[in-house]
Amino acid sequence: MRDVIYDGIRLNDFMIIKDIKESLLPNIDNVTLKMNSNVGLKFVNQELGSRVFSIDVEILSDSQQDKQEKINRLAPLLFTNEEKDLILDNVRRYKAVVDGSSNINNLMYDGLLTLTFVAYDPIAYGEEISLNIASGDELYNPGNYKTRPVIEVFPSTAPLEIRLKGGEEYDYVKINSVPGLSDPIRIDFVNEVVTFNGEDIMKDVDPLGDFFDIPPGDFSLEIRNSRFTHILFYERWL
Repeated sequence: MRDVIYDGIRLNDFMIIKDIKESLLPNIDNVTLKMNSNVGLKFVNQELGSRVFSIDVEILSDSQQDKQEKINRLAPLLFTNEEKDLILDNVRRYKAVVDGSSNINNLMYDGLLTLTFVAYDPIAYGEEISLNIASGDELYNPGNYKTRPVIEVFPSTAPLEIRLKGGEEYDYVKINSVPGLSDPIRIDFVNEVVTFNGEDIMKDVDPLGDFFDIPPGDFSLEIRNSRFTHILFYERWL
């Protein structure tokens, strides 16, 4: 039997998971441009849309009262007002919400239901990678999709700079003025913000650089004027 955990609640404790339907890839939109010749279109790129999971479940109960009690406990756990972690088989984690097409009232009649979860961020989260690193270290992203890190740096002087080795010209974050040397500077590539002791210091960041992605596989960072650097990121899986 496959395991399904949503918002920390193991759904297998409430029901039997009969089947999980999911596509190999999320929805894909092809972006095109109209040609000046008015004949045909020019392909530009592909954009990933949401990923949908249809989970067939069955509630087993001793009586209608027992079934109603289980439904009453389950309903508020499923219907949240924000994205929650959906974990499949204790391996892949998505940020997902229950879709409105899931009618939990059907459970009262025959105990059968298809729960539909939608992950608007269609890329799964894997293991957390946490490392102390130095400039030029050979690093590895085990996922098969790009990811973004959070890097904490104890600077030695200004400017502090972190650059993706072999990346584009603008794949770097450079902090021109360092507020202090005793506490770390936190560079959050996910939310694209740089802080010192919780205070936003984006005014000191070089506007020509850009928060970059870590590619899957081998990668390396060039770090300038750091006494100590720590990186944290999650594997991402397409």
